Amino acid sequence: MEKKIKVRLVEDEALWDRFVAVSPQGTVFSSSNWIKAGAQAMGGEPVFLGVWDGPDLVAGVSFVEIVRGPLRKAATPVLTPYGGFLYDGGREDAQSDRESQLLLCAEKLIGALKKKYHHVFLVHTPRLGDIRPFSWQNWTENVRYTYLIDLDDPEKMLRNMRERARRKIQKAEETVKTGGSLSPERIGSLYGQIFSDRDTEPPLSPGMIVSMVRSLEKTGVLKITTASDAGDELAALQVLVVGADTVYTWIYGTLPGKNHTGADSLLIWDVMRRYHATHKTLDLVGANIPSIAFFKKGFGGMLTPYYVTSYYSSMTARAVFRAYTAVRKTFRL
Repeated sequence: MEKKIKVRLVEDEALWDRFVAVSPQGTVFSSSNWIKAGAQAMGGEPVFLGVWDGPDLVAGVSFVEIVRGPLRKAATPVLTPYGGFLYDGGREDAQSDRESQLLLCAEKLIGALKKKYHHVFLVHTPRLGDIRPFSWQNWTENVRYTYLIDLDDPEKMLRNMRERARRKIQKAEETVKTGGSLSPERIGSLYGQIFSDRDTEPPLSPGMIVSMVRSLEKTGVLKITTASDAGDELAALQVLVVGADTVYTWIYGTLPGKNHTGADSLLIWDVMRRYHATHKTLDLVGANIPSIAFFKKGFGGMLTPYYVTSYYSSMTARAVFRAYTAVRKTFRL
């Protein structure tokens, strides 16, 4: 295999999407439509890099390429929970042979990325469990967490919830109404308001939110819902990403002064009931901030790790990219 294996761009987007669809690590967030939406929001270029065993695409990674002067960065796009390395669905090989193949593919991809880019930042799906190739190449690794809920039985899901979550849902069902959509521009505006209740600056500008939502709405993967309180005022919003077997709470939150309504909890419960017959899993997308982790824990999901790997070609590259990130946050570029 090693003599035949080559790393080169995947120029056929339909081929790439077919590969993503059958890869154990594949999600909607690695699809060509998603990466192109992220590239447009970030002012970069979408890239689909593959590992080829002869004519067969056996591994790959999609990302956004950003050029800043002489420096190049490859990154999982903003507002993208997972991306990272993907492998094919596997062949009828012995386990040890299969592991050797995956390690070789990872080594080749890592080598290609290091050769071209001064900074690489990849967020991998929870379905990627082996990050040793990054460790062996002295990349930085971090672990993050999310909660995954099995959408098998509404009654079982309700029993698995913590009592406080059930009480919030029961209270909200008496006064809160769900339904209705929002424009991308309205979602971008509300995104900043949601973070004002968390005493922190939103990590992204409204413009990036609007760009992503507007692009992805056209692909049909988004489901936008809202919740209103007893006075018919908007209390919470939720933008779902609906994948093949998993639903993701992508953008969500309660508006300032509406936490007491329980609208955010009711929206998640509605998702659990609505998709239990068609999808396997609800991914609550992130449990890495204490207050958010506490909220999501109440729904009875399984705490699940996933990994972030990053690389800088030099200390100078690290300083330049970190300075650019700081400027971007200051001026909300």
